[in-house]
Amino acid sequence: MPSKLSEEERKWRAEFAASGGRAAAAKLTPEQRSERARKMNEARWSRPGAFTPPDLTKKQRKDRAKKAAAARWAKKEQKE
Repeated sequence: MPSKLSEEERKWRAEFAASGGRAAAAKLTPEQRSERARKMNEARWSRPGAFTPPDLTKKQRKDRAKKAAAARWAKKEQKE
């Protein structure tokens, strides 16, 4: 049964956990950090039910990004 933690306790734990990750990363070389990130990304996307992004060309990715940005701006302008 999980114990009920105060908001202050939760914040302290989150900060402490994050500092541990930063300390570990500081001890690694850039190549080691890159390798670790690559492995974590593979694990994240290889699990069952994970979304598999389609293979897109650079132009297709750029076009999608422009379209998404335009949609965000339009939505922002509607609110004003």
